[in-house]
Amino acid sequence: MTYANREVFVDAPLAIVTAEVQLNYEPRINDEAIRAKFAEEIRSQLPVLERQVVNAFTLQPNEVLQQDSIQQIRATSLDKRVTVTLHQTSLSVSMDGRAYSGFNSFTPFFDAALAALEKTLDSVVVKRVGLRYIDEIRVDTPPEHTGGWSPWINEALLAPVMAYGDSQAEVLRGNVLYNPGDDRKVIFNWGEFIGSSVVGPDVPFHDATLAPSKLFLLDVDSAWEPKDFVLLDQGHISKIIDRLHDPIGEIFQWSITEQARELFRGNSGSNGA
Repeated sequence: MTYANREVFVDAPLAIVTAEVQLNYEPRINDEAIRAKFAEEIRSQLPVLERQVVNAFTLQPNEVLQQDSIQQIRATSLDKRVTVTLHQTSLSVSMDGRAYSGFNSFTPFFDAALAALEKTLDSVVVKRVGLRYIDEIRVDTPPEHTGGWSPWINEALLAPVMAYGDSQAEVLRGNVLYNPGDDRKVIFNWGEFIGSSVVGPDVPFHDATLAPSKLFLLDVDSAWEPKDFVLLDQGHISKIIDRLHDPIGEIFQWSITEQARELFRGNSGSNGA
């Protein structure tokens, strides 16, 4: 797809890319032998293997939260920049933004994960495919007030800070849902945050050296939710993920300014992380 200002930046603010295939509950994945088979299929690409237990919470009809322990397998690259997880309702692939050098650097890992699952189990039912990019825009001297992000962020995203006269806005967060058709939906979230990173310590490529600071997040989640359940087919899902990628760069480029592009090209002394 072609859109205005399409570019891969040397110092892109990308924090994390995640693709997730949500599965209809698949009890066979609870079998340790099945998870071990998946691990063997994926280890040529991601050789560091871990068995993990994660907690899931569901709200019961009596409004009581029920906690369940879910067994999952995680496979990680030797450089810790890419990770795949599989459990009874999800297959996900995540890449460190510092390792990302264009969509073609990500898709081989996603295709490998799909192939590994397809070789491990037949008749797996897919109910959603999502692709999410989160950018963390940092500058050496963060603006004192939210409206001060205008050198780097499209002023259209900052407009509400002026809605209440001379009062200084302390928090700005917004979201919009797009419906481009073809069973696709795109959710765009943005806003100013204070913290070190959205990449938590449970992710292998978490950067513990990042100090908390003001940053501006651009978060785009592009998803395909078919009206009917479909069976997992690597070729089909790979084509879907290509379509899901289309709007993400366009939204990102619309959201930033030329000064931000110079920053991400490494041409500005005000470079952030």
